[in-house]
Amino acid sequence: MVKGILPKYRKEGMIELLNWRDKGFFGKKENISIHELADKGAEWGLFLSDSNTPLSAKTIEIELGEIWRGEHLQKVMEKKSKNKNKDKK
Repeated sequence: MVKGILPKYRKEGMIELLNWRDKGFFGKKENISIHELADKGAEWGLFLSDSNTPLSAKTIEIELGEIWRGEHLQKVMEKKSKNKNKDKK
């Protein structure tokens, strides 16, 4: 029996984990770093590799960081776009 999030669902799982952090499920967002989140994910065996073994904390941290940067960049660009449209009015 496999316990953990399979690789094909990893990105969605990591996005959800980051959303939970943003919503304060692990305490104040400012107090929980991606590094700490990755450590917990590894401790829990949350994310699995292609061979169904738990990912290391470092791998989780790298992937969470990439996802966070992508999501953060998208939000910043959307915000800039909204502000630009306000300025035109």
